[in-house]
Amino acid sequence: MRKKGTYVRKYAILKEPFPLNNYGDMCVKIMIHETKYGVYVYLYTTTDKYQGCSFDDWYEDLKEAEEYGVECGVSENDWIILDELLPDCFPSIVAPVRQKGSDVGESNKNEYEALVDGVWVNFEF
Repeated sequence: MRKKGTYVRKYAILKEPFPLNNYGDMCVKIMIHETKYGVYVYLYTTTDKYQGCSFDDWYEDLKEAEEYGVECGVSENDWIILDELLPDCFPSIVAPVRQKGSDVGESNKNEYEALVDGVWVNFEF
């Protein structure tokens, strides 16, 4: 059972990728991110944990989002549960990545940092 006020954030690598559009983009990973406003489902064209999603969708509740995951070929045991989202980090990126300076209220929209082995390091997309 989850603590009150905590939300699910999990992802799965698809065993069988599927097309996302008519341009050849293939979905290879899916993430579910539950918030107090609903549940976001992020779809990825890469398994890289430092890259954001290519497409997203929104569901009213976790059950609906998980049902979509099943439609994408994800079974209950395929999900990898993520730690709680760190402050100022991008929710659609598996690894902790944020705008540089966001932790002190001085974010730079063109500079980023990632948490690697417990240390924030410069990062480029």
